Amino acid sequence: MDADATISSPSGETAQLIIHTRRALAGRDVGLVAGQFEGLLGRWPTAVPVVATSYLSPTVRDRLRTMG
Repeated sequence: MDADATISSPSGETAQLIIHTRRALAGRDVGLVAGQFEGLLGRWPTAVPVVATSYLSPTVRDRLRTMG
Protein backbone atom coordinates (compact mmCIF):
# COMPACT_ATOMS: atom_id res chain seq x y z
CA MET A 1 0.00 0.00 0.00
CA ASP A 2 1.31 3.40 -0.93
CA ALA A 3 -1.44 5.49 0.63
CA ASP A 4 -4.79 5.38 2.30
CA ALA A 5 -7.43 8.05 2.26
CA THR A 6 -10.84 8.66 3.68
CA ILE A 7 -13.24 10.58 1.49
CA SER A 8 -16.51 12.12 2.63
CA SER A 9 -19.64 13.05 0.74
CA PRO A 10 -21.55 16.26 1.47
CA SER A 11 -24.15 14.12 3.29
CA GLY A 12 -21.47 12.80 5.66
CA GLU A 13 -20.99 9.30 4.25
CA THR A 14 -17.36 8.19 4.20
CA ALA A 15 -15.29 5.64 2.32
CA GLN A 16 -11.81 4.38 3.10
CA LEU A 17 -9.50 3.93 0.09
CA ILE A 18 -6.38 1.77 -0.03
CA ILE A 19 -4.21 3.10 -2.86
CA HIS A 20 -1.42 1.25 -4.64
CA THR A 21 0.60 3.29 -7.14
CA ARG A 22 2.69 1.85 -9.95
CA ARG A 23 4.48 3.35 -12.90
CA ALA A 24 2.95 0.53 -14.95
CA LEU A 25 1.01 -2.64 -14.18
CA ALA A 26 1.60 -5.64 -16.42
CA GLY A 27 -0.77 -8.56 -16.57
CA ARG A 28 1.79 -10.80 -14.86
CA ASP A 29 1.71 -8.50 -11.80
CA VAL A 30 -2.06 -8.44 -11.27
CA GLY A 31 -2.04 -11.50 -9.00
CA LEU A 32 0.69 -9.97 -6.83
CA VAL A 33 -1.19 -6.68 -6.44
CA ALA A 34 -4.47 -8.49 -5.76
CA GLY A 35 -2.76 -10.58 -3.09
CA GLN A 36 -1.41 -7.46 -1.41
CA PHE A 37 -4.90 -5.96 -1.36
CA GLU A 38 -6.35 -9.17 0.09
CA GLY A 39 -3.99 -8.96 3.04
CA LEU A 40 -4.85 -5.32 3.65
CA LEU A 41 -8.59 -5.89 3.32
CA GLY A 42 -8.32 -8.37 6.17
CA ARG A 43 -7.43 -5.40 8.38
CA TRP A 44 -9.77 -2.90 6.70
CA PRO A 45 -12.65 -5.02 5.35
CA THR A 46 -14.78 -2.09 4.19
CA ALA A 47 -11.97 -0.29 2.34
CA VAL A 48 -12.02 0.13 -1.42
CA PRO A 49 -8.83 -0.95 -3.23
CA VAL A 50 -7.53 1.51 -5.85
CA VAL A 51 -4.70 1.03 -8.36
CA ALA A 52 -3.22 4.31 -9.59
CA THR A 53 -1.10 4.18 -12.73
CA SER A 54 -0.77 6.17 -15.92
CA TYR A 55 -2.30 3.39 -18.05
CA LEU A 56 -4.11 0.09 -17.56
CA SER A 57 -4.70 -2.06 -20.62
CA PRO A 58 -8.26 -3.36 -21.07
CA THR A 59 -7.02 -6.88 -20.24
CA VAL A 60 -5.40 -5.76 -16.99
CA ARG A 61 -8.54 -3.78 -16.05
CA ASP A 62 -10.67 -6.87 -16.59
CA ARG A 63 -8.35 -9.03 -14.50
CA LEU A 64 -8.37 -6.51 -11.66
CA ARG A 65 -12.19 -6.38 -11.72
CA THR A 66 -12.39 -10.18 -11.72
CA MET A 67 -10.06 -10.39 -8.72
CA GLY A 68 -12.10 -7.83 -6.82
